[in-house]
Amino acid sequence: MATKEQLNAVGMNCPGFARDDSLYSAVDLKDTLANGDRSCAICKQWDVRKQKCRINLFDQVLTGLDQT
Repeated sequence: MATKEQLNAVGMNCPGFARDDSLYSAVDLKDTLANGDRSCAICKQWDVRKQKCRINLFDQVLTGLDQT
């Protein structure tokens, strides 16, 4: 399972990020994410139930972050 820090870092760097404002409202993220911040937790591509990216970018982006 991904940590909040990983979800935030990947979201900020993911080319497939697509913000879903309904997730931002539904999930208690207003205290941790500014309005312009990106996180997988508020991405249309993120499957909340399965905790994985629907378009399989999470691992690729996370691995790319680890290389820097």
